Amino acid sequence: MIAVDIGSKNIKICKVHKKDAKFHVVSAVMGRNPAVVENNPKNHALLAEKIKNIAKVGEVFDSSVGVSVGGGQVVTRNFTLPDLSGEELDGAVSIEAQQNVSLDLGQMYSDYQVLSRNESGKLDVLFVAVPQANVDNQLQPLRNAGLEPLCVDINNLALANSFLAFYEGAEKQSVVLVDIGHSVSTISVVDSGALRFARNVAFGGKSVTAEIAAHFNIKPEMAEEIKKQPRVWKDIGLNIKNILRKTSPEVLEAIYRSVEYCMSRKKIVNIDKILVTGGTSCLFGLDSFIFETLGIQTECWNPLNHVEIKGNARKKYGPFLAVALGLAMRDIKNV
Repeated sequence: MIAVDIGSKNIKICKVHKKDAKFHVVSAVMGRNPAVVENNPKNHALLAEKIKNIAKVGEVFDSSVGVSVGGGQVVTRNFTLPDLSGEELDGAVSIEAQQNVSLDLGQMYSDYQVLSRNESGKLDVLFVAVPQANVDNQLQPLRNAGLEPLCVDINNLALANSFLAFYEGAEKQSVVLVDIGHSVSTISVVDSGALRFARNVAFGGKSVTAEIAAHFNIKPEMAEEIKKQPRVWKDIGLNIKNILRKTSPEVLEAIYRSVEYCMSRKKIVNIDKILVTGGTSCLFGLDSFIFETLGIQTECWNPLNHVEIKGNARKKYGPFLAVALGLAMRDIKNV
């Protein structure tokens, strides 16, 4: 199975093999989502053609794929339920969801996963719901490209899978994973080899670009280029930390509240570090800004840094590929 992560800016396609207890990246490639250029996210034909082209570049020829969904439309809720199973657990999750989700669940695809059993013997359950239209808009271009979707995961689960597979000593760590993309940040709290909490928040690279453009009264295209060139910031009077202070309060608050929630409910004892990945994690100074603001050790994480690559992949693009790599693990290892 290959993994396809259709982001708001880039499309990522990955394939991973496991041999001799080690994971090998067979292919990890990406290309621009044409919807960004054409401003038509529902243009399935254009998107399908792009997916086929990227798969060809990556020499990925499998027809079976897994796809992930993310963004602000993904609803996640954490429930604590009695130690039930089968239909009883299904019913209890359904009741909790109806009481805690204000949206029409009849118009959404939903599922749940038992994350762990707590000290009291109760179950920590992650409930997920996604509007049907969002999922269908992800699946149709894949089918138009001649691919058959076998599974749909949320980005948070794929991100946790990626960490557990590609980060040395992951099963002994308690971390907050933050994948910061073009428009959305995916937050996963992982402790002792298990996902404990998941959340998404509207913050990404385009927020930073927009603030730089407004600050200098320039076009977004020029602001994007400036953002990528820290060597010119001092000369033009750009203080990136001031830009981040204006644009990132929501994601910083989400990280802090996620940690607070997990600790207050004894899902975790402490947090060892924050690992930032995604395309925006490449922004110079982002990790130090988060550390200075939240007081938690923060590192930029490239999942390809210590991975053996057997095929078509470039290590420097690893931060863009964390979700796709985790999704590619779907038929190898499940969180």
